[in-house]
Amino acid sequence: MKKIALASLVVAAAACGGDSHDKGTVNTASAKASVENVGKINAAMAAGNGANAAAAVQGLTSAGQSLVTPATGAGRLVGLLPESFPKHDLSQAVTGTADCTPTGCTFTNFGDDAAGSSWKINGSVSKTGDTTSFDLTYDVSSAGATVKWAIDGAITITATSIDGSIHSHGVTDVAAGSASAGVNVTWDTAVDYDAITLDAQGCATAGTVHAVVSYSVKSGGNGGAFDVEGSATFGPACGQVTAK
Repeated sequence: MKKIALASLVVAAAACGGDSHDKGTVNTASAKASVENVGKINAAMAAGNGANAAAAVQGLTSAGQSLVTPATGAGRLVGLLPESFPKHDLSQAVTGTADCTPTGCTFTNFGDDAAGSSWKINGSVSKTGDTTSFDLTYDVSSAGATVKWAIDGAITITATSIDGSIHSHGVTDVAAGSASAGVNVTWDTAVDYDAITLDAQGCATAGTVHAVVSYSVKSGGNGGAFDVEGSATFGPACGQVTAK
């Protein structure tokens, strides 16, 4: 099974230094991915597919964390979620459960407990009317590093619109004895979906995604932090995204 290279990301984080920015660089591809994964979560619930719902939540959070970065690009990879879970398919030998219905998904230690590269999701995604709410934790342990995420928020989703916000908070620690021991990273990400309009194919043609991303890095006696924000506006045509 593919290991998740967490430790190398943490090493890269230490280079952030004392960066502190109000205005960040917006990644328009991440803005598009963030909106697309909102739709995928609801689609997975409607299909009763817990593995796909888990993958969409992971993609949503990963996109949010990379949506805005310091203008210099420093620390762009810090704390990012893996691009994909080690295992997606419930027919594979994963641990725990991921039970989904059209109105919600419950995750109970859903993941993989392979030695040296384990991950698990706990919590729920629930839907009341058009509003989908998140209350999840996601834990990863790989190559001497541990990462813990907490994800919460609520988004109102219809066939033609998305509006709401999602928040994630995480901590990365590298175990003693590893090459980058003593490194600790904390981050906080808030993403607001403001009046996103969708066309008949579910493509965003209006509205704005706004993100605030902050990181704090400690490594021995050194450290650094940044706190950046930025927005991306969609439309008027499908596929058009403008950084603000």
